[in-house]
Amino acid sequence: MRGVLAGHVVFAVLYSALFANIAWLMPLLVRLRFGADDTYWKNWQTTLVTASVPVLLICSIFWGELLRHVSLRRYLLIFWSLGAVPLACVALVQNYWQLLACHLVTSFGTAGWAPVNGYLLKNFYPRCTARSRLWRRQPCGPGRHGGSGLRRRFVDGDSP
Repeated sequence: MRGVLAGHVVFAVLYSALFANIAWLMPLLVRLRFGADDTYWKNWQTTLVTASVPVLLICSIFWGELLRHVSLRRYLLIFWSLGAVPLACVALVQNYWQLLACHLVTSFGTAGWAPVNGYLLKNFYPRCTARSRLWRRQPCGPGRHGGSGLRRRFVDGDSP
């Protein structure tokens, strides 16, 4: 169990570094290195790069279906190929359009984290965690005092 937890922590740190790079480093690169001379066009370039991350996160629906149809090993290979390799290619870009292409592919690849994270959490950790014990003890339906069990426990401060 200790190895699983260590692996999960390492993977979460790697993903956080990947997401941090595409979320704040790319707009900074566009503004400082590849931005147009015209302020109006520079603002549009920055907007395209900044908006592509949340827009392409909707592709996690595609990633969830892919996870259902391929093995975890193949999924992680595709995930890192689309998430990290284009990010590494940013070092080779010469203009804004090349940077935008790498950034769009990386943003699409980053959307694959949500399905695999849920899959890993569900399969790596046992069902008898603190969360499942809480849900077993405190039902969400109407309790004996007329409110939900969770409301009674956390809002009213009433312990069972």
